[in-house]
Amino acid sequence: YITALYFRNTCKINHLKKLFMKKISTSLILLSFVTLLLSNVKSTKFSSQPPTGYTGASGDYCVQCHSSFALNTAGGSVSVSGLPNSNYVPNQAYPFTLTISHASANRSRWGFSIASTTTGNNAIGTFSSTNANAANNSDELSHNGAVVTSTQASYTYTNLTWTAPATANQPVTFYFFVNAANNANGNQGDYIYSSTKVVAL
Repeated sequence: YITALYFRNTCKINHLKKLFMKKISTSLILLSFVTLLLSNVKSTKFSSQPPTGYTGASGDYCVQCHSSFALNTAGGSVSVSGLPNSNYVPNQAYPFTLTISHASANRSRWGFSIASTTTGNNAIGTFSSTNANAANNSDELSHNGAVVTSTQASYTYTNLTWTAPATANQPVTFYFFVNAANNANGNQGDYIYSSTKVVAL
């Protein structure tokens, strides 16, 4: 009797172990699926407009999420044209362009953000744009639906504007980053480039 009881209890314990392990396996698979789904949703969301605070002004960059490659690798770059080089006229609007360049013609989605700050890291001046793929993003100007192209090595955002503050009594530092992306609806395989431009008085 004791042997039969021991055998029956052992079988129950083994059965419970199997059920427990099966539930854990199912839960892990479900968790992995949800994590992947949220990652894709996040990437899709940020391709519409990126989160603020990753231009480099505060020391943070998008490589924290787009982590396949180190910042400014693979011969790529970002440049702006049209912003003042030294001094600026109060309240004057400066139309500018922002160009993303990559070493190989294999990029097909293009994102950016730009911020303008004082030496105390406070926003200065205002951004605006008539480009349908660019819009104000808090104090920054960012892509608004990252542009999708055929595979190529560069892309230029046009019709961007920075308007100087009412008084020209502080230097300005422009911080900008770009994403030369592969349009794979995820955050891997993309190249992040950044730079700065200082307008001294």
